[in-house]
This record gives sequence, C-alpha cells and structure tokens, in this order.
Amino acid sequence: MKLGEDEQFITPPSRIQLFSTKGTESLESNGYLVRPAPGVQPSVHSSTYWTPKSAKGLEITFTTGFSGVVLSLKTSDAEVLHGKATTFWDFSRKKQTAEVTARRVPCGKQ
Repeated sequence: MKLGEDEQFITPPSRIQLFSTKGTESLESNGYLVRPAPGVQPSVHSSTYWTPKSAKGLEITFTTGFSGVVLSLKTSDAEVLHGKATTFWDFSRKKQTAEVTARRVPCGKQ
C-alpha cells in the first residue's frame, strides 16, 4: 500500500536506544524510554517507549498520539530480536504489517 506523506507516521528512526528509565511524560509513562541513537534523525513521533511482554519479549511503540507503529519482538539470544511491526491509525485504514529484525550494536558503532 502506498501511503505517500502518511508514511512518516509509521516509520521509526533507523537506529534506536532502549533505556531502563521509566517514562514520565505523556504516553511515555506507559513504559521505558526509547530514543534515536546518537546522530540518527528522529522520527515525527512525540512518544516512544518500550514495555516488557515476557521474559524474552517486548513491544516498542512509536506514536504521534494518533497514529504510529508497534514493534512486537522476541529474542532467542541476547543479540537479535525478531518479530512484527503493526501500524495503527486514528481513522479507518487497513493495518499494515512487516517482519522486523533488530540487532544489538554497542554504543558508538554505526
């Protein structure tokens, strides 16, 4: 599905950092903070946070407060997370999904 200008609402930063700091502002109070990695262009999302879902799973939410994307990820080892990205909208639109892989990268590396 071609989304045109709406694509920005479901596109997270290319690299992110997960923090163990609980969010306190707006929707971020629903979980722990997520930020773009140093030097990475931020997305349009006003709230980004992650929540643990199981011993080996988590969800990362990127939202404008109205639309965004949720990454549901699980790990089989400490270096790689696999899962699915699912969009959400504040109006009637078919959800989009995509397979997602996240790899742990030491801070300071590209």
